[in-house]
Amino acid sequence: MKTYAILLRFIFLATLISGVVTCTFPITNLPQSANYQYLVIDANISDSFSEVRLSLSSENARNFNNYPVKYAKVYLSDVNNKTYPLNEKDNGYYNANQILQPGLLYQLHIIKEDGEQYESLPEIMPQVPSIDTLFYRFEQKPNFPEGNENRNGFNVYVHFKDSEKDGEYYQWAWKHYERARYCNSYIDIDGSETYIYCESNCWDLKINKKQILLTDELKNGKQLEMLVERIPYYSSPQKYYLMVEQRGITKNAYTYFSSLKSQNETNGTPFDIPPQTRFSVNIHSVSNPDEKIIGIFNLFSSRKKLIYINRNIVGISPLTLPYLKFCAAPCEAPCIESNTQTKVKPVGWED
Repeated sequence: MKTYAILLRFIFLATLISGVVTCTFPITNLPQSANYQYLVIDANISDSFSEVRLSLSSENARNFNNYPVKYAKVYLSDVNNKTYPLNEKDNGYYNANQILQPGLLYQLHIIKEDGEQYESLPEIMPQVPSIDTLFYRFEQKPNFPEGNENRNGFNVYVHFKDSEKDGEYYQWAWKHYERARYCNSYIDIDGSETYIYCESNCWDLKINKKQILLTDELKNGKQLEMLVERIPYYSSPQKYYLMVEQRGITKNAYTYFSSLKSQNETNGTPFDIPPQTRFSVNIHSVSNPDEKIIGIFNLFSSRKKLIYINRNIVGISPLTLPYLKFCAAPCEAPCIESNTQTKVKPVGWED
């Protein structure tokens, strides 16, 4: 028994050291034309937070990895030549908390370590209306069989008033948090996967992958309603946290994201599509005007609203979460910050 315990501890430590952690996932990227690298710029600039991700695609057409671009100078400028620097973080990410004004013109500037320069077209930040109502309805899809998670669910809608201005474009994003069931796992000596409890507060994070877009064409100035997500009917968590963000985006961004949506409904970033599918419509190289860039300068203002979906109100049996085998206590792992887990308590969290 003592030997078995030592073996388990060795497996657990080896798992941590090797970085095989269940709360992280690799970022998939774009297949490339052979022997050529594209600069990928994913710039999301809002009225309260700015983030730019820079990377180079692989020169191997069979390699789906991309490589972060580090040590670049990234900043915004406005019509008065005031600059707003973004700070370099990890893995090619640059961001900053800064207040920008809807209705004003902004431009993105990037200077790589080798001196190559890139900039966006100057764009005016659109004004977004507030979300009047965020609500949900239980809806059943009888064409799916019993036991299929698509059969029963809660449709979540936003309701808002479009302004009288012509040519407005909208995009929605959402985040879902729930208490993490585990923070690591390992393969037991019997070949089964065994999960490890979190040693402290930890939340799983999920974001939308599909593009949710709308234009006010033929709807100008009207009350508008939009389906932003369908939540499957599971037994846990009963209170389902959903933070919805409504964005007012530019026409260039709407055109770009619409092309992504039509190309591949399941992918929401420029890192998951072939480069020939969509080159940038509003970012260019100053140093080499013929260079093709992948990505978008997405300038937007946003409004957020939180809703809890009560999944315990329907007289229909919910689906249950799959059984997980956990290691015997004491057996805990740290909550590691990643794209899918966080130690930071979500805004408005209720247990």
